[in-house]
Amino acid sequence: MTVRIATVQAEATPGDLEANLSVAARWIDVAAEHGADVVVFPEAFTTGYDEFAFAGAMTEAPVPKDEGFRRGTPRLSARRSS
Repeated sequence: MTVRIATVQAEATPGDLEANLSVAARWIDVAAEHGADVVVFPEAFTTGYDEFAFAGAMTEAPVPKDEGFRRGTPRLSARRSS
């Protein structure tokens, strides 16, 4: 079994979770279009490396306006079924 892994190094906006998740969604689409089975982002990409994001408990993450996230982001799982 072969697994294609895409690694992403993209610019994140400190503290803007919605924008960073939207950027991630676009990169997931690109990676899936190029045959990736797994997409890996840096560990603090969604927070944009905002030090205040780690100061306390995160109670709720915003959901980006991207339609894919609202549908459950089936981008890569669709590749597995084909």
